[in-house]
Amino acid sequence: QLYPGSQSFLTCCITIADTLTMMLCCRCCCFPVVIQEFMSQLEAAATECSIRLRRLDKKSEKALLTAQKARLMQLLQAEQSPATALALALPLLTVKVGNKLLNVPGRAIAGVLAALQPSMQEEDYAVVQQFHQLVVESLKMQSKQQQDASDEHEQAADVEGQLGLLLPKLKTLVGVEAGT
Repeated sequence: QLYPGSQSFLTCCITIADTLTMMLCCRCCCFPVVIQEFMSQLEAAATECSIRLRRLDKKSEKALLTAQKARLMQLLQAEQSPATALALALPLLTVKVGNKLLNVPGRAIAGVLAALQPSMQEEDYAVVQQFHQLVVESLKMQSKQQQDASDEHEQAADVEGQLGLLLPKLKTLVGVEAGT
């Protein structure tokens, strides 16, 4: 249920692109989707909720894509954490490969990488895939170290060293200068 005053706020803040992205991520995982069918269902649901969805025109969409890409590149340039760098680089890769911006939760990174593989050069995909595997391994080690203080510090240091070497390659791959 929407509160009477909240409808105008939602009308201003929710665009069809936001809603479509959010709902497609949920629905595409479980059911095959025909976009026209989905859009008609979305519009019917929005009408039922008294929410006005507005379509973006191509100029607005391109401007939003460019602004978001610039913001992600700026954030990635200063980022030193491998896990965060991967989370920032993956949307930039989707823009580079398909001119589509995608927000990816951590658990979906492997699936998105698999979907990007046919569109990427083999060596670029290998860098991103290896980086992803090392990030997962690093996060597992960090979790393990928090649970029990064991002597796996050498292995963790080795993984962190490999990530340190691959981070500049990942940044270069998405078009960010790795020097700063």
